[in-house]
Amino acid sequence: MSRVWRITKDDPADLGFATSACTYEAVTMAEFRAWAERVVMTTPDADLPSYMIDYMTGPSIESGAFKHRTTGPGGFTPYDPLLDKRAHAKALTGIGHRRGVVQQPEADAWVSKEDALDALEAHPVVADRFLEVFDTLQIGAAQ
Repeated sequence: MSRVWRITKDDPADLGFATSACTYEAVTMAEFRAWAERVVMTTPDADLPSYMIDYMTGPSIESGAFKHRTTGPGGFTPYDPLLDKRAHAKALTGIGHRRGVVQQPEADAWVSKEDALDALEAHPVVADRFLEVFDTLQIGAAQ
């Protein structure tokens, strides 16, 4: 049985989590695009929103398209109701630190590495959700 991705305007939870994971550096842009491609390849054409193609090839993080949950290519803001606290966003950055993919220098970071890792420890549901949505990736040990 194949996975049914939550990527529609009516239920954007998986897409919202994935875009937040990219924004808060839990995944790289290449990993995000690979996730979007996997979604496109595993979703029946009749169920695939056309904007998912844009996520495969669209703008990078540096362009600001994913920052602050701006409107996505489908004309709506994808969100995951799980990520309802600032601490959850910090936990996503903690995942990025554990995975060694955070690119922003500590001095310029919106949250310190220590605070991000503490948030991840305090909110293990974020790590569980990460492994559900990005089931081909691993989090790893603290770095």
